[in-house]
Amino acid sequence: MPGFAPGAQFGLAVGGAPASAGLERGGRIGKLAQRGGRAALFILTQGRIESRTHRDHGGHCQKGNQQPRGGRAWEDRDSQWVLPAERESQRIFSPRPPPPIRIGSRGGAAGRRKPAPAKKSANISGVTPATESSAQRTTAIRGFFMAVDPAVFRTTKIVDFEAGAIGRLAEEFGYLGGSKAFVVTDQGLRQAGIVDRVESLLAEAGIPFQTRENPAQEPPASLINATADEIAGSGADVVIGLGGGSSMDTAQIAGCAVANGKRVEQLIGVNEVTRPGLPNISIPTTAGTASEVTGNAVVVMDDSSNKVPVISPHIYPDVAIVDPELTLGLPPAVTAASGIDAFCHATESYLSSNATVQTKMFAREAMGLILQNLPRAYRTGSDIEARSGQMLGALLAGYTLANAGVTIIHAAAHVIGARYKVPHGIANAICLVPIFKFYARTVPERMAELAGPLGISDKIAATTARADAAIGVVEQLVDDLEIETRMSAYGVRMDDIDEMARLTADSERLQLQSPAQASFEELQEMFRGIY
Repeated sequence: MPGFAPGAQFGLAVGGAPASAGLERGGRIGKLAQRGGRAALFILTQGRIESRTHRDHGGHCQKGNQQPRGGRAWEDRDSQWVLPAERESQRIFSPRPPPPIRIGSRGGAAGRRKPAPAKKSANISGVTPATESSAQRTTAIRGFFMAVDPAVFRTTKIVDFEAGAIGRLAEEFGYLGGSKAFVVTDQGLRQAGIVDRVESLLAEAGIPFQTRENPAQEPPASLINATADEIAGSGADVVIGLGGGSSMDTAQIAGCAVANGKRVEQLIGVNEVTRPGLPNISIPTTAGTASEVTGNAVVVMDDSSNKVPVISPHIYPDVAIVDPELTLGLPPAVTAASGIDAFCHATESYLSSNATVQTKMFAREAMGLILQNLPRAYRTGSDIEARSGQMLGALLAGYTLANAGVTIIHAAAHVIGARYKVPHGIANAICLVPIFKFYARTVPERMAELAGPLGISDKIAATTARADAAIGVVEQLVDDLEIETRMSAYGVRMDDIDEMARLTADSERLQLQSPAQASFEELQEMFRGIY
């Protein structure tokens, strides 16, 4: 892959590789300030970056002026965060909110839509009846509280990305000042030897730890509550989420439940987590969910009726260790499912009503990386270059997922996954093409925006043709990954389609982020078409 090799440092973070084409055309981006062969990328914003306080972390990060100068932030090279040349790892340093980085308006004729005041019990799982048409639905939900504010960019404070980065686990634990670790993982990773490796790293560093292995499933509230109870009784002060999205989400929510003295059911919704959770290190072993860099975690209702999110700046981990080597043993089916999830994050967030120049920059880069590397990683699981490229694409897609949000593809996938235990990435793949075709019919100009990032030639000029060509690329990717997209293949019942359509239509948050809102009848027709 041009400009990227296993273990090399990449343009978006720090290192010798050149910045990618997506950065060159990404708008208002900061300098790549060179320091002894290392570089750090900073986003220029329309407003002022507020002052932050960062730890020195053992001399691994040096800082110039604490307070940016007026006007456009970080114009002065000496006021940027930089990395010393002797640092062997690569880090993406960004402030852990609150307070957030303010990046001004979304632009466009209407400017930024201000979110309505937060409701105490915001409708997350969906209880409002669907309206009769897409146009009526757009009006009906226009004032709904947004979980994603386009004026704010958030991510995990430290992201350690490199093949072999897991070897720095003890160092990251020391950064957080902990005395005992609690590892949340799943039983499959024990069998794969990854849990043993992590425990060995902790033991060699003299760090006490306790491990809980949950079933490899998306976490119901009861399981997360049980995990929180075990953490509280262990005396651990740092929680490590090791695995896919389920393990990382469980670790993040459980750590917040312990620190806030609440049960999981009390944290569901937007900003119901009022205090930081226990310090958290997230270590993904798949390349897709991006739980390591997002501020929302998912809970399955105990009656399996739907999935609901816990959304808060306090959900973000303190540290993410993103090591492509941990994905080398993934079977092809898991590679496909997690990878298509990352692709959905990138494409959906690019079309989101909350998308900004900044989030689109990451989404464009993610789409290119995933298209180039995911089919290779699926075909040849031992290809470390493909695994690294896919994991980087998933990471960048996570940045834009966290800050622009996803659409009704994820809304439908949450319903299918919760009711029929369909893996999340597969549920997304089932809904991906039908909903993109819905966008092409209702808002072709928006769907056509994906053509460029997906590699469609500018020679195809007509809006509808570009929208159709973009869908063709998506269909080819799903075919290359050999994903079955008929709902009946996963046990979905025809007589359940009406209820599934109602729950999807009533997913207010994701409907509002969607470029076109789908009515109950429209979703009902889509679901019947892919049954």
